[in-house]
Order: sequence, then C-alpha cells, then structure tokens
Amino acid sequence: MTKALVPDLFLLDINLGDTTGIELAQRLRQTPLFVCIPCVALSSEDTDDVVAAAMKAGFMYYLHKPLDLAQFDVVLDEVARLGTGSVA
Repeated sequence: MTKALVPDLFLLDINLGDTTGIELAQRLRQTPLFVCIPCVALSSEDTDDVVAAAMKAGFMYYLHKPLDLAQFDVVLDEVARLGTGSVA
C-alpha cells in the first residue's frame, strides 16, 4: 500500500457482523503500516466494560450513536492537531 492510500484514522463500529471493532483494531495494529493510525470507536454500546475494553485495545476516542457531528468534528480536529494525517 502506498503512503497516499494510508488512512488518517480508522472509524470502527464496535458491533460488526462477524467480529468486533475491538478485534479488528487489534488486527490492524499488527500491520506495521497501521500501528500509528488512530482508531475511533463508534457504537450504540455504552457499557463501562465495553468502553474500557475499547480504550485498552488502543482506541483514541469512543463515540456514541447516534453520532454527534459537533463531537465528531472535535475528534477530527484533535487527530489533525496531533499530526497523524491530513484530516480536516
């Protein structure tokens, strides 16, 4: 994958069909090209255990559904401020 195709962040739903966003994030982290790319969780699941598991798995943010666009904009700004890509 060329540098131009590397994403600025991963926006992952926690409850996916055949896996979880947590498991997917852990698999993505095993790819050297993706190690430093921030992961943002998006889910209607808001139990403390699930949020804690996501954060332990390396998610930078945990957003709740329905998505608050103002909050999402803050997250994108923060990711851009940290210099992890060209998000904006």
